[in-house]
Amino acid sequence: MLEVIQINSSELQLGMYVSGLDRPWLEVPFPMQGFRIDSAEDIARVQKYCQYVFVDSTKSMVEGGKIKRKSPSRPRKTRQQIFPGHKLKTYADSASWSEEFPRAKAAVESLLGTVDSIFVQVSQGGAVDVVKVKQAVDPMIESISRNPDACIWLARMKQQDTYTYQHSVGASIWAVALGRQIGLPKSDLRSLAIGGLLFDIGKLRVNPELLQATRSLSDEEFAELRSHVGFGVEMI
Repeated sequence: MLEVIQINSSELQLGMYVSGLDRPWLEVPFPMQGFRIDSAEDIARVQKYCQYVFVDSTKSMVEGGKIKRKSPSRPRKTRQQIFPGHKLKTYADSASWSEEFPRAKAAVESLLGTVDSIFVQVSQGGAVDVVKVKQAVDPMIESISRNPDACIWLARMKQQDTYTYQHSVGASIWAVALGRQIGLPKSDLRSLAIGGLLFDIGKLRVNPELLQATRSLSDEEFAELRSHVGFGVEMI
C-alpha cells in the first residue's frame, strides 16, 4: 500500500494527514510540516487553496482505517533527486515553541536592527557589509533549526509592515524554514537567509514613489522599477 496518496481536495475526510499540496507551502497559511484534518473548517480551508493534496496514510486516522484514492497518482521525486549533490538531513525539533520563542524573538529583533542599519548605509551610497550580514543571520538559522514555528510566527506578525527591510527579514525566515524542511545543510541555509535579506536591496536606488504607486505605471516607469535587480547585483 502506498504511504502517500494523491487525492482531490473534495475527497478530504476528518483524520487525514496532509503532507503535501499542489502548490508551494509558502503560498498558503498552513503549517509547513504537514497537518491533520480535524474539522470541517480545515477541509474548507484546504479546498479554498488547493485542487488536490497528498495524504500520508501512515499518519492519518480516518474512520475505517483505509484511504481510498479516486484521483490518479503521480510519481513523486525524492528529495535527493530534486537536490542532487546535497547531503540532506532530517531536522528534529529540539525545543518547544514556548522554549524557543524568546530566543527567536531576540534573533529576529537583532536581525531587524542589523538589516535596518545596512539598508540605511546602502541608501547613503555605502556598500553591503556581507560579513556583518552573515553574522546577523546565524542566530536566526540556529533558532529555526531548533524549532521553526517561533520565527515563522514572528514573520507572519510582521508581514503587514511596509518597510522593505522588514519584508526582507520575513523572506529570509521563510527561505530558511523551507530549507530546513527540505533538509539542506546549514551552509545552504545561510545562503538562503542572505538571499532572502538582499534579494530586493536594489529597490533602495529606485524612486520610492514608484514602489508605493497604486496607479498603472508607464513603460518608462516600469522599466525603472525592474532595474532594481541590476542595482542589487551591483551593490552585492
